[in-house]
Amino acid sequence: MTTPEVRQANRRSYTAKTWREWTPEKPPARVARFLRWYVEERKIGETFYDYATKHGERVTVLRGWMRDERVQDVLGRMLYRSNAGPVRVQEVVDMLYRQAVTANDVQAAKVYLQHVDKLVAHTQVDVVVTDARSLTDEALRQELARAVALLDKRELPSPIEDAEVISDSLDTQAVSA
Repeated sequence: MTTPEVRQANRRSYTAKTWREWTPEKPPARVARFLRWYVEERKIGETFYDYATKHGERVTVLRGWMRDERVQDVLGRMLYRSNAGPVRVQEVVDMLYRQAVTANDVQAAKVYLQHVDKLVAHTQVDVVVTDARSLTDEALRQELARAVALLDKRELPSPIEDAEVISDSLDTQAVSA
């Protein structure tokens, strides 16, 4: 048995006035209350029906809100803040540290060190310097096409690093010559 206030709330349609109140930063109060419940307060096993009966909404209205793009945008921002907030990230980092130290978990230690930028993957760069004057036109075209393809993939080192490697190679060639 529902109270007259709940029946009145169920009879209310989501009027145009309510939608005019909508701004991306501040959805209408009914929607904001529902989204807060959905992100922060909902317990495992709770359904839209449970929320609807508790707050005097209709399940079909809640489902309609969930299909609305504006609600999806606000919900996405709320979930991002909830899941990727600095407090939660720090809790995960602390847990990784505890796991690495207390359980001697190598994988946890590796992930922790990568997060704090103390573990850097080493890459080996092989640079082959050929004298462009000794290449044929076809070989020069192929070398240029390969370099352009590597640039598109962003696999080449920065020009400064490249120049240092080339100048070191040229010094080595000059000494050996």
